[in-house]
Amino acid sequence: MAIVEKFIASLQIGGSNQRLGSISQRVSAADARAYVAAADQTAREATKVGLLLDGILDITIAEATNIYKQYALTSEFVNDAFAYAPEDGDVYKSQALKVTYQTTNAGLPVTESTYVYFRRTDYVMAPDGVSVVLTGGSNTDIENYITQLLDTGLSSYGTAITAVNSITVNDE
Repeated sequence: MAIVEKFIASLQIGGSNQRLGSISQRVSAADARAYVAAADQTAREATKVGLLLDGILDITIAEATNIYKQYALTSEFVNDAFAYAPEDGDVYKSQALKVTYQTTNAGLPVTESTYVYFRRTDYVMAPDGVSVVLTGGSNTDIENYITQLLDTGLSSYGTAITAVNSITVNDE
């Protein structure tokens, strides 16, 4: 097994049908890094990735107009020896953990949630059978996840996550 880098350059535009359309293309790591390292938008547009995105833009209705445009470059680190988990009795369920946390938006408190799919089933649970015990016991992986989420994670508003309220089983 090796973890390999994968970079995707994409362009999103707004169409006359009031919908957003997205066009994506995989690019090399070297070209992606050059795009990120560019000093400003003009320098980014001069990179290979910038020229590709501009080439894509040129064949859309958004070329040379004020129509909504969004440029993105995403990276993934993928296990190149991918395999699905073996089947079990919950094969048709999402096997998710719903993580609910506190953050802020424009200084006001907000509660948001995210989902961690294909959860393990060996966590210490609260008496309700739905809530994961967040601290103590043998849930050290849960405690570590919460620590890392609070240290590094951002909300959908780009603000710090200040507390994890709950982690519950969310099998749908």
